[in-house]
Amino acid sequence: MAGSGPTISRLQLGMELQQLRERAGKDREEVAARLGWYPGKVSKVEQGTATVSATEIDALVSFLDADPATAERIRRLGTEARKRGSYGKVSDWARTYVGMEAGASEIDIFAEELIPGLLQTEDYAREIAKASVLAKEPDIDQLVKSRVERRNKLYSDNPPLLSIVLGEAELRRLVGGPAVMRQQLELLREVADLHNVTLQVLPFSSGAHASLGTSFTILTLRTQRLRTVYIEDITNADYLDRQHHVESYTLVLDRLCKAALGMNESAALLDRVISELSNGR
Repeated sequence: MAGSGPTISRLQLGMELQQLRERAGKDREEVAARLGWYPGKVSKVEQGTATVSATEIDALVSFLDADPATAERIRRLGTEARKRGSYGKVSDWARTYVGMEAGASEIDIFAEELIPGLLQTEDYAREIAKASVLAKEPDIDQLVKSRVERRNKLYSDNPPLLSIVLGEAELRRLVGGPAVMRQQLELLREVADLHNVTLQVLPFSSGAHASLGTSFTILTLRTQRLRTVYIEDITNADYLDRQHHVESYTLVLDRLCKAALGMNESAALLDRVISELSNGR
C-alpha cells in the first residue's frame, strides 16, 4: 500500500481530535468558541475536510488536555495534513477520494454504467472527459494522465485488494467506438488475472437488484481504522462513514457479488465481447 498522503493524515487527524474532544467532555460549540472558529468548522476538521494550522493544533491539544504523546502525534499528523497532495487535474471534491483511494488497503466497487477511473484506459478516459460538462479542454490531457497513473498501484509490490462488480452495460456501451472499447475490455481482462483483483460482471439477465441506478465504492483504510462509502454524481460526492451506512452498502455489495457471474464466467463474457468487437459485430 502506498504511504499515507495528506488526505489520509487529515482524516486520521480529525478522528484523533474528535476522540480527544470527547474524552475531555467538550462539545463542538465549546471548541469553536475557544478557538474563534465559525460553528461548523469543528465538524469539518473532525471529518477531515478542513485543515488546521500549527497554532490551532497547539491551542487544541492544550484546551483538550492531551497527554504529551498524544499531543506529539496530533502535531505530527497536522504537519502531514498541511502538505500539498499530488492529485493532477481533478475537481476539488474528487481530491479527497483520490487521496483515500491511494491509501486504501481494500477497494470494493459496484459500477453499473461507467468503467471506474482506476481501470480506465487513456482513450476511454479521454472520451469520458470530453463528454463531461465540467472538464475544461486545456485540462483534459493532464486529467487523463492522472487517472491512468492511479492504476499503477494495482501492480505494486504491496497492492490493495480490489473487488469489483461491473454492470454488463459497461461492456456493451461503445464509448469512443469499437476500437477504444476493445482496448478497454482487454485491460479489464488483464486486470482480472491479477492475484489481488476479483472482477465479476452482473449480467442483464440478473434482473432487479438493490442498487439499480446507484454505483458506489467502499474504501477500507486499515491503518486509519476507517471504512467509508463513496458515492459520486455529476457535480459532487458524498462520503458515508456511519456504521449503519457502511453495513447497508456492504450487504448490498454482498448480494450483488452473489447475483453476478463468477470470476471464470465473467472472464469468458469479457472474451466474447472482445471477440465481437474484433469481428465488427
